Amino acid sequence: MKSLRNFTPSSNKTTDENKVENYMSMSESELLNALKQSVQKSKENGTFSVEKIRATISLIAPKLSAEQLEKLEKIIGEIS
Repeated sequence: MKSLRNFTPSSNKTTDENKVENYMSMSESELLNALKQSVQKSKENGTFSVEKIRATISLIAPKLSAEQLEKLEKIIGEIS
């Protein structure tokens, strides 16, 4: 029988939930910079996808004000 002495429970949070928590801890300017950096990196390596960005925004949208969401939508329009 295996010993549970060194057992460490894994987190039940999904990767997406961890991303949301990370984004929610950022200031607005940090969030915008992270988005721009992600877009730049994705364009450079050929994996840029507006759909992926929209999926991420849909995860955080419930936590954003209408003004914040409008700003993000404007940025998406500029980068796509």
